[in-house]
Amino acid sequence: MALKILRPSPLCTLQDLGRRGASLAGVSQSGAADEYAFCSANMLLQNPLNTPMLEIAYGNALFKATKDLFAVVTGAKARVKVDNQPIAMWRTFKMKKNQTLSIEIASSGQWIYLGIKGEVLAKKLFNSASTSIRENLGGKQFKSGDEFMVLTKKLPHIASLKAQFIPDYSDPLTLRVVLGYQSKNFSKTSLDNFFKNQYTITTQSSRMGYRLEGEPIKYEGRGIISEPIAFGAIQIPPHGQPIILLKERQSIGGYPKIGSVLGIDCFKLAQRKPGQKVQFLPIDANEASLQMAQFYKEFNAKSLSF
Repeated sequence: MALKILRPSPLCTLQDLGRRGASLAGVSQSGAADEYAFCSANMLLQNPLNTPMLEIAYGNALFKATKDLFAVVTGAKARVKVDNQPIAMWRTFKMKKNQTLSIEIASSGQWIYLGIKGEVLAKKLFNSASTSIRENLGGKQFKSGDEFMVLTKKLPHIASLKAQFIPDYSDPLTLRVVLGYQSKNFSKTSLDNFFKNQYTITTQSSRMGYRLEGEPIKYEGRGIISEPIAFGAIQIPPHGQPIILLKERQSIGGYPKIGSVLGIDCFKLAQRKPGQKVQFLPIDANEASLQMAQFYKEFNAKSLSF
């Protein structure tokens, strides 16, 4: 093993990039809520991009190294210490056997990622080690005394993410939207209202989806038959308040959908807390595809400092 969990956060699970294509079997995609922070951690550690790591909600967690290892902490902003000595986030560091790692409560953002250099030992389902608490699939919610099993490897050098690439989760957030085929059943007034008004994230938000509150959007078409739901899909229930479906979304649903939020922006949304505001902006489907392809392509040494 590599780490013993002395005090978990309110939700501490093992995640990777999720179960791609598993919705055909009625299984949630799951996976890291914020893929930017997740992929950045693996890039800094020189791990394969899909190497699983701990996803820690809100912080207030404590760990103990059971062997020498190299690690990194990314995501929501929090104070991080090794044996009570401050450690920078978004920068790799070495821990010696029996040293403790503490992550305090996040001051900005929600999800913190703790990665370790090496091969994570975990069972896989649909080629993913991700945990879905809602469906009781994959791993489990870690508790005190549990162990994070890793075949550790040496890291050639300490690396950090350049300051300009570190996100600020308190910044205003604009969500780019590809309109779907059902958008034709929303009036021009409803579409205009959707894009010109701000919406507030409510407390009824989770890894499954984010519920928003603001100017109601009216669907004027007939009811629809339940159909598969894409990551980032924006459902409009009868009350007109948008729901953006995220990593632990259900595989099918019957509410009409105005469109889908660009995946990159969903990662940013997952780090926003209830009470923060978002706004929508239309984006062309071809441009959206290019943006997503570029997102994964850019995880290389250009954004590192040694």
